[in-house]
Amino acid sequence: MPNGDPEPEPERSDSKGSKNKRREPEWEDDERDRRRRTSAGSKRDAKSLVQVPAIGLMVTGGLGLIGLVVVLAIVLPGWGGGGLNKLAMAIVLLSIAWPFALAYAGWELLNLGSRQYIGYGIVLALLPCNPAVPLGWVFGLWAMKLLKDRRIRRYLQD
Repeated sequence: MPNGDPEPEPERSDSKGSKNKRREPEWEDDERDRRRRTSAGSKRDAKSLVQVPAIGLMVTGGLGLIGLVVVLAIVLPGWGGGGLNKLAMAIVLLSIAWPFALAYAGWELLNLGSRQYIGYGIVLALLPCNPAVPLGWVFGLWAMKLLKDRRIRRYLQD
C-alpha cells in the first residue's frame, strides 16, 4: 500500500465457503493420539500394566506363608493331644494352599499366562483364610479389573 500499511491478509474459507472455521482445541488432538497409541498397544505395554498387581499378589502370597507359619506355631501346640477335627484340618490345608496359589497366580499374571489360573488365584486372594488377606483384596481386585481390559486379555492364554 502506498502509505506503508501492510496489506490485509485475505480471509480463508473452508470447502463449504464458511469464513470462520472452527479450530479444534489441542487437547482433543492429544486425546485422539493417546487413544490411537494405547489401542495399538503391544505385549510389552500389557506386561507393564500388570506388573504391579502381579508382584503384589506374589508378595502377598509370601507374606501369607510367613503369617501362616507364625499362626501355626502359636495354635498347633495349644491343640495338644485332642487332635484336629475335620473342619480345622480343612482350614489348615486351605491356609497352606492359599499363599502358594496366590504366588502362582501372580507369576502367571506377570507372564501373561493362563487366564483360568489367574482367575482362580484372584478368587483365593479374596477369601479370608490368611493374615495377609487385606493385601490379597487390594491386589486381587486390581488384577480382576485388569483381566477385563482388552489390551491385556488379548495376550492371555485361554
